[in-house]
Amino acid sequence: MDYFSVVLFLFLYYIRPQEWVLLLLDLPLVQYVMILALTSLLFKKPALSFRDLFRSPHDLFILFFFLWVVFSAPAGTTAFGDMRNLSLFYVIIVQALGNRARLRQFVTVWTWMVVAIAALALASEFGFDPMGSYDLTHSMWMKGRLCLNTSIFNNPNSLAHAVVPSIVMIYYLFIWRRPIFIKETLGFLLALPIWCIYLTESRGGYMAGVSSFGIAMLFGRNKLLQLFMVVLILVVVPPLLSSIRGMQRTDDKGTEASVQGRQMAFQFGIATYKNNMFRGLGYRQFTLYSPWKTEIIKGVKINTTRIAPHSAINGIGAEQGRVGLFLWLGTFYCCIRTLVMSVCKNEDDERLRRLLLSITVCFLVSAWFIDIEYHGTFFILNATVAAFHRLVRLGLDSGIPKPAPNLTPSITVSPIPLAESGAPPLIEPPTPKPKIWNRFTALDLLLLLAFNYVVFKIWEHLSRTM
Repeated sequence: MDYFSVVLFLFLYYIRPQEWVLLLLDLPLVQYVMILALTSLLFKKPALSFRDLFRSPHDLFILFFFLWVVFSAPAGTTAFGDMRNLSLFYVIIVQALGNRARLRQFVTVWTWMVVAIAALALASEFGFDPMGSYDLTHSMWMKGRLCLNTSIFNNPNSLAHAVVPSIVMIYYLFIWRRPIFIKETLGFLLALPIWCIYLTESRGGYMAGVSSFGIAMLFGRNKLLQLFMVVLILVVVPPLLSSIRGMQRTDDKGTEASVQGRQMAFQFGIATYKNNMFRGLGYRQFTLYSPWKTEIIKGVKINTTRIAPHSAINGIGAEQGRVGLFLWLGTFYCCIRTLVMSVCKNEDDERLRRLLLSITVCFLVSAWFIDIEYHGTFFILNATVAAFHRLVRLGLDSGIPKPAPNLTPSITVSPIPLAESGAPPLIEPPTPKPKIWNRFTALDLLLLLAFNYVVFKIWEHLSRTM
């Protein structure tokens, strides 16, 4: 039941029937799923031990991030309840994906869920619209940019960035090294997310899609080509980010108010980060202190709403401060460390390794454009990579059968002692065990600090030039 509960959680998170099916509106479905999941863990065989909860650095970083968010939150906020629920689902997903078969099935279901939201958004343009997305898409605010009318996909940018990972997921699950008839049959699925992202007109979505697919295409290439492409990305991407003001849409009308609002949000976020030694504003406090959006109505300048973070990194840095950003980025460092350094012994593991690394990169790119710092996707991704770490790096696969005992009688022949045979004694050297990264070292600390520094410099650059 633990695996069933995490699949059900995926369905509720992406499809969200509790928001648009009348019979389900007042039912706390997520709480029911959590109770089911926790019950299944309590009765799991073999019984779950405390040590099982902290098998890898991934688990510790998620724990420390949870504790920091709760500790630094102002009194009266929902930080503990929100973070407790999502962190528990992290634990449940890690424990439920205890063998390779479950991990592969979970990633496949995850892919279909993302494809489903792209299909539902597109279907709203052709008359199948159970969520009422068509009216939102063609409202005076969205001006024809595709949306899905649920609480987390109800604007074009959030929909685009949610759908972007499905491109590399479809590629690795159904196209990469698959037989030709499977490629031809399932390759058409790529049209759904690409079409959906195109109709959102999300500039950040386009960049996340290109970046993640470009990284995916670098796997297995010549090292010199990989180095050249990485340098090219570092040289080309910053000017592209800086020229985002020139990427006009039909709804820009020359005002570029959204870009100006994003720049104000970044300037406020970086200033808050610099002015606080360790702590930030606190959980979900950004919009209580950020600058106001203003509109001129009949010649009068009126404050409307406060500016949102417009970026997960901007939001985390301002709300959680230096420690919180360090821990948040640390979870992704662990993901990248595991996935880059893993040497897979079969094609199925390698398929998952490439897929998970590509969507990790995709998430980090999206984190510059939308507020997904506390979203369920953050915990789902980290939990899936942590499960991969346990299975591939640590060999904790509960699905590998133990060798059956040999029940046939055997005759044991005692070897002639080497001293009696006249042969010199042989000394066999012990077989060296492969080194497995499963402990955060001083080198990891230095690399993570360098990662934080690079993120800070990009953030600072964007706050000045966006």
